[in-house]
Amino acid sequence: MSVALTAGTAHADYAPPASTATAAPFVLSAAGKPLLTLGGSSAAYPGDPGTNTGTVNNVQLGATSVPIGGGNVPLSSILNLDGFASMASSRTAASGATDTDAASGTLGGAAGPASPVSVNLLALGGSKLVPPSLVDNVTATFGAFSSRTKFVNGKLQPAEYRVGQASLLIGSPAVKDAAGQLYQAIGGVDRQIEQMVNQKANLAPLKSLLTPLGVPSPTLTVQSDTRDKIFGRLLARPLTSHNKVVTIDFSTGTVTVHLDQLVGGLNDKPANTELISSKDYHLITQAIHDVMHDAADIALGTISNSLDAVKLTLRWAGPVALGGKMDIAWNFTLRQALDGTMPQPVSTSTGVAAPLAAALLTTLTKSLSTVGKVFKPASDLILANAGDGSARRAARLNLAKAGDNIFDLLITRIKFGFTSTVVNMILPVFTMANQVLSVQINHQEPRTCILPSGVRLPNARFTSALSINFLKSTVAVRLDLGLSSGSVAIPNCK
Repeated sequence: MSVALTAGTAHADYAPPASTATAAPFVLSAAGKPLLTLGGSSAAYPGDPGTNTGTVNNVQLGATSVPIGGGNVPLSSILNLDGFASMASSRTAASGATDTDAASGTLGGAAGPASPVSVNLLALGGSKLVPPSLVDNVTATFGAFSSRTKFVNGKLQPAEYRVGQASLLIGSPAVKDAAGQLYQAIGGVDRQIEQMVNQKANLAPLKSLLTPLGVPSPTLTVQSDTRDKIFGRLLARPLTSHNKVVTIDFSTGTVTVHLDQLVGGLNDKPANTELISSKDYHLITQAIHDVMHDAADIALGTISNSLDAVKLTLRWAGPVALGGKMDIAWNFTLRQALDGTMPQPVSTSTGVAAPLAAALLTTLTKSLSTVGKVFKPASDLILANAGDGSARRAARLNLAKAGDNIFDLLITRIKFGFTSTVVNMILPVFTMANQVLSVQINHQEPRTCILPSGVRLPNARFTSALSINFLKSTVAVRLDLGLSSGSVAIPNCK
């Protein structure tokens, strides 16, 4: 069943002679007149007391358009109702002249945030307020909404409403580019690790160990590749701030502002509570800083667990006194050096040097603990700067003069650049959202009548879980989600 529901100022003239109940999970109106109603039902006493129900059998936005910015914007480019049909319905009853009950929305435990209604803010006029290089998608989503309006013996009951989810999803090329720059900047961590190992690795024990064999002095090559591990951890899952207000997905360059968390939850709010307010901007920026602080902690923690990504090569190469050419390469990771689990060295030595190389291989494989000691100072310095665990904290105290907090300072610089990009993007987007959209939770429009004694009594009320006004429209356009209403005839009340 479909029913035409009025909204806004048109309600002021509504004075039925008998009780009525109307409801619809979705009502779009313009200038107080309905443009589109989905899933509506109505009941009236005495003619059709109900209970009557309405379902959304088929969502067809069709040729419906909204006047915005001097032109008509197709409703299909503004709203996405995927999944809406299966989750929304209405129920109405008017059992007597002073008893009505109306409810609509996601009733009876229907699907919640998995099937939200979404509103494209750029299509609502926001595209003219923010450059496309900054954002290419700003979508408000609302899920699991319902309201109920009820009269019992002529007494209006407290409004019941529920909103399960409300978010602002922002897709930003600027944030995605910043994520790419973040990846490049993290390469500085690898250069720092390589420098630490080269500076702290003392090869003297290896030289003295092999001096009797008359082999060339070893050379050390260090290649650190922690960047992919660090960035992989950051991309593994979106990061959410401690207060649950902001989620950043580094892999897609998207930022989600959880409006339900921004206002401290969506339910039990006073009537006509505004959901989006410029006063909340500082809460969003603080949440962004929290996310990036956690990202920095993840990066530092990944460094401390990435010693296996630091590849080392010890090489003995060159002519030997007895003739021939020595060429032995020993490839292992810093983790293997500390654990004493290095693989066998490989020799490509020639001539007389070949048997000497064989002796060298035997000596090396018996000297794993010596190799571990060679690289332990470098490992300690890396772990001290990554600052993870009690052992590393102790190492940090011992190595304070050796360059403590190098990674912390480096990651902080990287973090600052990314944070600035996100914060600078959020401000114009949030300003734009306030200019194109007004969202009220627990929207109520009560009506009263007057007794001969002069006492006013409520005799009607329109309630919607969410009432969304399109501010850039040339006429008053409103979308009510989870709309319910009731009116009763109170004796001698005009």
